[in-house]
Amino acid sequence: MSENVAGGIMPKVVGECMSCIPRDRPVSQACRTDRARRRANGLRRRYATETPMKSLNVLAPAEQHWSCHSCSGCCRQHEIEITAAEKARIEAQNWPQTGEIPPGQPLFEPLGRSGRWRLAHQADGGCVFLRPDGLCRIHARFGEAAKPLACRLYPYAFHPAGGRDVRVSLRFSCPSVIANRGRPVTDAAAELRRLAGAALPSELQRISPPALADGIPLRWSECQRVVDELAAWVEIPELGWPERLMAGGLWLQLLAAAWRESPGERADEAAATARVLAKGIVEQLAANAAPQPDRVAWTVFRQHVGFYARTDAPTLRGKVVHRWKLLKASLAWASGFGRLVPLVEGLRPTAWKQILHDTGGWPEGSDALWRRYFRVKLHGLHFAGAGFFGWSVLDGFAALAAVLPVTLCIARWRALSEDRKRITLPDVHFALAIADHNHGYSAGVGNRAARRRIRLLGRDGGKPLYALCRRLIGDER
Repeated sequence: MSENVAGGIMPKVVGECMSCIPRDRPVSQACRTDRARRRANGLRRRYATETPMKSLNVLAPAEQHWSCHSCSGCCRQHEIEITAAEKARIEAQNWPQTGEIPPGQPLFEPLGRSGRWRLAHQADGGCVFLRPDGLCRIHARFGEAAKPLACRLYPYAFHPAGGRDVRVSLRFSCPSVIANRGRPVTDAAAELRRLAGAALPSELQRISPPALADGIPLRWSECQRVVDELAAWVEIPELGWPERLMAGGLWLQLLAAAWRESPGERADEAAATARVLAKGIVEQLAANAAPQPDRVAWTVFRQHVGFYARTDAPTLRGKVVHRWKLLKASLAWASGFGRLVPLVEGLRPTAWKQILHDTGGWPEGSDALWRRYFRVKLHGLHFAGAGFFGWSVLDGFAALAAVLPVTLCIARWRALSEDRKRITLPDVHFALAIADHNHGYSAGVGNRAARRRIRLLGRDGGKPLYALCRRLIGDER
């Protein structure tokens, strides 16, 4: 990577994703869900060594571009936990003697009483090694290889895909990823192979694929066929986005039901039948008036949005004022009364009902953005298994589909905060960066409570989630 990529760092909760497991400690210390903790520790015990990079077949999304443009947002939004070896390497660089670090500014901060450490932040919220020009002091003085691994990985995420195959996804919390700015990701094959070799454990062929649904394991070849089918649903131009996402989720539910009746038998026939049924049901729904979400759906969805509409600055965590603000925000999201408390810079207190009723629209350019977003996440297996808290394909796709209405709510909130009646594409970019900052990495969107919320929204073939999407997008899709 060029020096400009120096700003990239991963969030504190890194254990849920196989691409981010530190090798010198149990991953349970980075995980925040029981299933993710058990799965990650098991993988650590079995696959403790680095993967030879030349042996990897790294598959990157053809439609995605990326280069770092030194916005330094990632250096401010994330905590970067470091390994013992990385801490020792940085200490050996003698930063206090360089004059670049202000006197009294610590380089590291402890993570509670765990004995682990993260990079410290400056008073303005930037990483201690962030220069005023948006570049990294470590990179500038010692080269990219001297930086912590998590800094070098961002915004990439690497997930095993069977055998020596590795799928590459990207974090849309990076503005350059959202805007598709930079060189094609496929042009960085050697760089991606090197990063994947450093990030992933060895013996990838022994890692199991995600289940189709609870109790329905898949082989890697079957998993890839299912993912290819899901990617095909988001490509159907005659269907609106609510219909595409519901059709994909409904197809998975029908396929899982057929698989339970005759496991492993007539898989192609079951998939084809489910495809016909799903498309027929969705086309019938699309021809009718938009259904209204029921009270339960609105309540569950509102709570779900609350876990996405936040970016906790590392300099604020643990402070009494911030904890009080979090409590007030949680109560507002849970009840739906009063004004929502903003936990993101650029938003102001706004009533939930106002977000639902006062703004709307489907800005020009949204179709291309969402098509690329879903294709990158599906192609990169960044929605199930090792890429999403160990969830099944069925639950993981439902959670991924819910990112669209969640993003639209945050985009509406931003428009209202700027006294506008219509959302714009920059509003959607702003909102998606916030939503994807949390999706797959924040414990609040991957724990048991989150799975219950997603299953409630996905009940009856996904009709509650479909109704929410229709309501938020309207007739302008």
